[in-house]
This record gives sequence, C-alpha cells and structure tokens, in this order.
Amino acid sequence: MGTKFLFVAEHDTYTGCIIKVARTPHSDNARINLERGCTIEHEFEILSCLGVAPFMTRLIDGWKKDDTHERTTLMEPYFPSKNLYDFAESKLTQAQFKKVFGQILAAVRYLHHEVHLYHRDLSPGNILIADDLRVRIIDFSNALYMKDVVPIVRGPVVGGALFLNIVYFSHQYL
Repeated sequence: MGTKFLFVAEHDTYTGCIIKVARTPHSDNARINLERGCTIEHEFEILSCLGVAPFMTRLIDGWKKDDTHERTTLMEPYFPSKNLYDFAESKLTQAQFKKVFGQILAAVRYLHHEVHLYHRDLSPGNILIADDLRVRIIDFSNALYMKDVVPIVRGPVVGGALFLNIVYFSHQYL
C-alpha cells in the first residue's frame, strides 16, 4: 500500500473494520500511481458504485479531510484472511482449488459483465482468502470503467482479445 495506512478497528455496528487513511507516497511507483489518479478518493467512488458485490470488499463509510472535499479515509469490513501469496503456501485439494478460483473468476465476470469495470491490479496481494475458503477482492484504487479505457499499442502486441497486458491500455484523460 504505497499511498495508504491500514488500521483494524472496532465499530458500533460491525464486529471489525479496516480503516484506510491516505498518506504521502514514498516510493516512485506510489507517486506514479497517484499521478495516474489511483487515489483513495478514486477508490471511494468505485466502492460507492459497487455497493454489495459478490466476493468483493465493500465501503462502510468515508470521511473528508477538511473543506477541500477530498475523501481521505475509507472504512471497509474486516475480513480475517490471508492474501493469495500466503495462502498459496498451503496445499489445496482439487475441490478447494475449484472453490477458491471459482469465486475469483465469478468476481471478475461480475466486474466485467455487470459493472463494466477493470480492476487493473488483480494480483495475489489483492485477493484475500479466509480459512473457510471465502474470497474477497480488495484495492480498487487502480480500477477503471471500460468506457474510460483506450487501447494504445506501442510495439508488438502480445496477447489476444480476452487477454491483453495492461501496459497496452491508458486513461482517456491522461
């Protein structure tokens, strides 16, 4: 998380929640993402539109920093889990593998076909898996609606219609 602090907290209505607070980026990648519009404010907008979506985190609330109307803090439900990097160390049976990756594929299908949204950072670190094999997709700060994506080709294209490396896409407004 190059641009966010994370805290686990208690909330009156929920048994636990994650608080994300925007911070100044410290790495080159975090600064580049911030320049591209991958901010906590952008994530707030995406999560607000998603509502309660299958296999994805959801927004509980967001706060303004001051009178600038920038949303700098988000609250999401706490999901006790490991990310896919850590979870992959345990050996899964074929049935467990199907259950986990079936949920991941269902989430991607929902994003693409129902919401018309590309996550654009669906890495093992952004896929959480609970002990009972429930899946949650997190970190929508890089997400873009399909209508806002323009294919750009620079050099030879590797991939096909269903899979094309993200480097071939850009914001219309960049």
